[in-house]
Amino acid sequence: MRSTAEGKTRPAGGASIDELLDRAVVAINRGDRATATALEINGALELARRQTATLFELRAALDDFELRGKAATAAVRDAVNHMPTDSACPELAKAKAALTKA
Repeated sequence: MRSTAEGKTRPAGGASIDELLDRAVVAINRGDRATATALEINGALELARRQTATLFELRAALDDFELRGKAATAAVRDAVNHMPTDSACPELAKAKAALTKA
């Protein structure tokens, strides 16, 4: 992570969550809901990863997979790998099933 002049943190080489959400608002105002949704999901994924909120990362990755299909497989795989191996949550089962279909 690195700090910006405004004091926001961002992943190396990426946009801050605030920047992603700002771009989502611009996309909504242009009527580009697909881009706005993608930016919102990316923001949710980044925030969940930053907070090590693995279940929320998995949920965001599944949302991404539902929207983009195979293009989101890496995000789902990463989220599955961050989950405890003995987890019995339904989202993990759903993600594993999605990965076997992808």
